[in-house]
Amino acid sequence: MGGFPGSRTNAAPAVTTFVTIGWGIVSAFTMFRALFFEHSIALALAYIIVLLVVWAALGRKRWGRLALLGMSVAVPLTFAVCLAYFAYILGHGVDPFISTSSSARWITSFCCGPTPAVGLIVVSLLAGLWLQHPAAAAEYNQGKHRNLASSQRGIAAFFVGLWLILVYSGSLGAKPLPQPRRLAARTTHRIRLLAVSVKR
Repeated sequence: MGGFPGSRTNAAPAVTTFVTIGWGIVSAFTMFRALFFEHSIALALAYIIVLLVVWAALGRKRWGRLALLGMSVAVPLTFAVCLAYFAYILGHGVDPFISTSSSARWITSFCCGPTPAVGLIVVSLLAGLWLQHPAAAAEYNQGKHRNLASSQRGIAAFFVGLWLILVYSGSLGAKPLPQPRRLAARTTHRIRLLAVSVKR
């Protein structure tokens, strides 16, 4: 009964700290990359917000957990939309790596360029799976006033919304990182194969 993932265990705080710090490490890397290589202030601010949320989650603040949970759900959903849109525009003969469309540029930057998508997806999946678990929720609800729950959700929604806006606008304005022609062609070919398999 006491094993992971069961009801609340002594390991729960350690797991919560682990997944939260994982978000912090990836966010710090993304922030410095955005600031010094992509020259995108908006993208850097987006991940400064995440670091603030990570600090709140490590301090067992309820809004920190809710905000981190919201971000953890948003990342894989956004990546799924990216792949679907990639398949769509490739199916219409548009190369996303040379497209001037703002949507295509944002999709390209999120999936293949500025944002370290793989790291974000891994930490978001781990955090999303754990932070919604009753054992994790119990850490944040212990000794807290229930009548403040709605305000905590409001604060979390504000930070998640602001983060999404900054990520979107920052990715559009980010300076593209060097994209080797061979890598771009290989990525485009793989996504075309994905588009064909989806149509079947």
